[in-house]
Amino acid sequence: KKEPAGYGFLIFFYPDLATEIKNGFPMIKHIVRVEAHPENVSGRIEQAIKILQGPMPEPNSDCPFCSWFGKVKEYYV
Repeated sequence: KKEPAGYGFLIFFYPDLATEIKNGFPMIKHIVRVEAHPENVSGRIEQAIKILQGPMPEPNSDCPFCSWFGKVKEYYV
């Protein structure tokens, strides 16, 4: 049995806001290495479920994702 490595990776893909589309739809890839603590996984999952089942938080004016969602939320809510 292998022991956990103690780290993992989060990989984010989001559209490149360039004005030209070359060879398909351009995406930006952002990879972040994060330290992992396997003993905390159950508690974190329970916390995430609680947050996801709760009310939508108010958007932050400095957040580009909040700004985007404000523009498209009528299509999702």
